[in-house]
Amino acid sequence: EKTYPAAIQSPPPQAETSNPATAAQPTEVHELVRAAVSAARANDYAGGVIALTEAQRKPGLTAEQVMAAQRAKQAMTSELINRAAAGDQQALAQLKAIERTRSQ
Repeated sequence: EKTYPAAIQSPPPQAETSNPATAAQPTEVHELVRAAVSAARANDYAGGVIALTEAQRKPGLTAEQVMAAQRAKQAMTSELINRAAAGDQQALAQLKAIERTRSQ
C-alpha cells in the first residue's frame, strides 16, 4: 500500500493530453491495484494476484511499483500454497484460477 498510496485514496486528477488512452492509463492501474487490495482483504487472493498481474502489464509503472506488485503476488500465492497443502480446497481452487489466467 505504500508503493500505491493512491490505491487507497481517490485517483489523481487527469492531466490534459492529446492521447486519451495515455490519459486513462494511471486511473486504470489505480483501479486494478484497488481491486487487488480489496480482494486480498476479503481473502480472495486469486483475485488479488490476477488484478496485480494485469496492472503489471500496463505501461508507465516504475520499477519499484512492478517489484512491489510482484512481492505482493508472491506473498498471496505462497499463502494459497500453504493453505492448499494443509487441505484447504478453497485455496486449491484459487490456485487453479490463477493458473488458468496464466495459461491463456
